Amino acid sequence: MEKLIRPSAISGIVKVPSSKSVVQRAIAIALLANGRSVISNVSFCDDVLNAIKIIRSLGAAVQISDETIIIESCGFRNMKIEEGTVINCGESALSLQMFSAITALFDKKISVTGKKTLLNRSAGNIEQSLKKLGVFCSTDNGFPPVIIKGSLIQEKIQIDASSTSQFLTGLLIALSATGKEHKITVQNLTSKPYIDITLELLKNAGVNVINNNYSEFFIPASELQPISITAESDWSGAAFFAVAGAICGKVELTGLDINSVQGDKIILKYIEKAGAIVTVFENSVIIEKNLLKSFEADCTDTPDLFPPLAALAVHCEGTSIIHGVNRLANKESDRAEALQNEFSKLGIDIIIEKNKLIIQGGRIIGNTVFSHNDHRIVMALAVASLKSESPVCLTSAECVDKSWPGFFEMLSSSGGKIS
Repeated sequence: MEKLIRPSAISGIVKVPSSKSVVQRAIAIALLANGRSVISNVSFCDDVLNAIKIIRSLGAAVQISDETIIIESCGFRNMKIEEGTVINCGESALSLQMFSAITALFDKKISVTGKKTLLNRSAGNIEQSLKKLGVFCSTDNGFPPVIIKGSLIQEKIQIDASSTSQFLTGLLIALSATGKEHKITVQNLTSKPYIDITLELLKNAGVNVINNNYSEFFIPASELQPISITAESDWSGAAFFAVAGAICGKVELTGLDINSVQGDKIILKYIEKAGAIVTVFENSVIIEKNLLKSFEADCTDTPDLFPPLAALAVHCEGTSIIHGVNRLANKESDRAEALQNEFSKLGIDIIIEKNKLIIQGGRIIGNTVFSHNDHRIVMALAVASLKSESPVCLTSAECVDKSWPGFFEMLSSSGGKIS
């Protein structure tokens, strides 16, 4: 799918979809809890739909009604997993990491795999961690599929989380279902806010994990209960429309929780730092354009903010610096290189230096750019191109469905000239 983006002025109200990070975790918890779980305010992006397919393949009954998912599960203790079960995670790295940890609970050989970009994303941390825990695990030279045969029975566990926090999320959910005490010692944890999301959802499901400064996690001998939540809106997705308002108009983002534990809400700080006008209300935020100046940001714990902040930086006067580049290589694309390559086609200089992205603000020129089959690169290029001097053609844009299927429709309804 190609999209042509013409210079536009943005104005409107944007209902931000629910966080797929929240919904996927809630779906995994619902699988392991015995009973009926209800997840409301769900946006059915590709990653969420794949998580639903996964738990169905593991025996859960799922009903979908409008924006609500109802999940009936017999719980971890009563699950009957067949030898040779294959779990397909689509392109979701979170599902790959999370369900790899969950399937390690079962003494059956299970294959956890995916398709397209996920097959190029490293699963080496899963293999290394599970082998240390006494679980059989093999990969295709460090890449999916991941073949696992449990059982994961150790009470004291130590892992390295320098590459991703997603496997830790899986362990926290999996071990919370056992009804036994566990201690997880973690080294080099990155993306701490995503662990906060996991702990908050587990608390909703009756398990109060004790977090000792993100280095030790104590899981009590509690029973995992069915979960009932209204999924909060996604600050990661909201960041792109926040940038759109900052560079070329005014936008009101609704449904957001300003007190959310989602780390990406820090986008408001960076946008305001760059000079945009930000007004915060109880359930909405208004962002309005202004003279934009260069800024500095650290995205080590919030790597999904690199693409929207890059789109902001290209329209700022001066040189902006974003720290934490080493978190970007193992995403749907190598996002640092993708941003550098595609923005260079639009006349913008981006330098990758050690752990920094250095972006020289300027004027975007029209050209044809490629999504790298990465939903966040699509959204970054689309938003930045709203203030181009001439039209920008964006190719392979369909991958935006991974997180926000209605992104371009929403952009158009807000004044974006998209065809």
